Amino acid sequence: MSKCPQAFFCRVHGMFDAIADSARTENGGRSRRGSSSRRACAGGLLGALGLAFAQLAFPATIDSQAAVAWSAVWIAGFPLLSRSAPRQTLFWSVLAASATPLALLVASVGAPVPFPGLGSLMLHIAPVYVAAFVAAVLAKYLYELQQSVQGAQQLGVYQLESKIAQGGMGEVWQAKHALLSRPAAIKLIKPKRLPNGDEVVDERAKERFACEAQITASLQSPHTVQLYDFGVTNTGTFYYVMELLDGLNLEQLVEREGPMAPDRVVRILRQMLDSLAEAHERGLVHRDIKPANIVVSKRGLHDDFVKVLDFGLVQSTERMPRERSTIVQGTPAYMAPEAVTGSAPIDARTDLYAVGCVAYWMLTGTTVFGGNTPTEMAIAHVLQTPEPLSARLGKAVGWELEQAVMACLAKEPANRPESALALLERLQQVEERPSSTPVPLFYGARGASASAVN
Repeated sequence: MSKCPQAFFCRVHGMFDAIADSARTENGGRSRRGSSSRRACAGGLLGALGLAFAQLAFPATIDSQAAVAWSAVWIAGFPLLSRSAPRQTLFWSVLAASATPLALLVASVGAPVPFPGLGSLMLHIAPVYVAAFVAAVLAKYLYELQQSVQGAQQLGVYQLESKIAQGGMGEVWQAKHALLSRPAAIKLIKPKRLPNGDEVVDERAKERFACEAQITASLQSPHTVQLYDFGVTNTGTFYYVMELLDGLNLEQLVEREGPMAPDRVVRILRQMLDSLAEAHERGLVHRDIKPANIVVSKRGLHDDFVKVLDFGLVQSTERMPRERSTIVQGTPAYMAPEAVTGSAPIDARTDLYAVGCVAYWMLTGTTVFGGNTPTEMAIAHVLQTPEPLSARLGKAVGWELEQAVMACLAKEPANRPESALALLERLQQVEERPSSTPVPLFYGARGASASAVN
């Protein structure tokens, strides 16, 4: 069959599945599932009996051929009413079809209605038995389709549950370990489908994906997202499994709550720098630090626990595939001048510029520079001088914090903090004051970053 019928049957079958699932508890096992299926089949049989005997109860108002037609439609729909195996569906649908000759037999017993002749009998029973055969064929097709879908939803020992995000590089799914019942986020990069139907793997994307997985797995900071597994399926789909985060990224958090209190910003920055310091010590540059790649959540007794995501653009002179100098990568609103122009080497200070942009976003709720297009925004980082934080806010945020953030936004890398550790030490000197903004106890949806697939 074509994809359109497949999609139709999947949706209709899934609708009835959802109805059946709502009647069961979440922990129901195979026995409960089988019991539910048998109840649905029994209900279908009772429905067929009702249609067959309706003509006996109301002979003056119901045409016998109409009753037969509706019985045939009802029987053919058996596979949609239950999730029975093909043989079980055939058994129940034949029983339901037999309701029609049974009704004719009952009508001819004890009533002045002769049992129909062979020709009339065939007109009555042929449609319902053909419908029973159609039901069995449809059940077999739906069963095979369901098995295929379940196979596609299974990735090794992980069961894919729902899609979290999708982007140019692939998809991120919420999943669960089949044995440990541990939630996880799975990032996929699937082969591209050509116009002729062939599937090919983008070698550049594959190398970037593999390096991201290997680099992320090598980092041990508690503030770097943890990687569980990495591999490739038989169909050529590359994947890696990472921890699933309950929280919001900084973009979502600021958009929902507005600018943050300075002391809260400092706590978040310290944790970000802990992750980046380890990466920089290993000669790695993230190159895509932005609010969407920083997730905050409640971890144990700790509020605002930070995780840095998406090392997909990380640069390492030893392990990363070489990038062409004409390709500008990153997010324009958080891109250092040298990343735009190529005027200086990309190093740890490039990340620190982005850290300053993220701090600016948290404190003011606005990006450092605006622009109608990404190009305008990127050029602004090269040519324009950032507005001081206190001027943008109309109030002081603390001299030490403002000086640290504005130092990160220096145009020349040499004028920025020399390392993440140096900036971290500088922020340690910022005095913490009681926050005027309460930390939320509930952060919201799963925080696997949507940008992790761009």
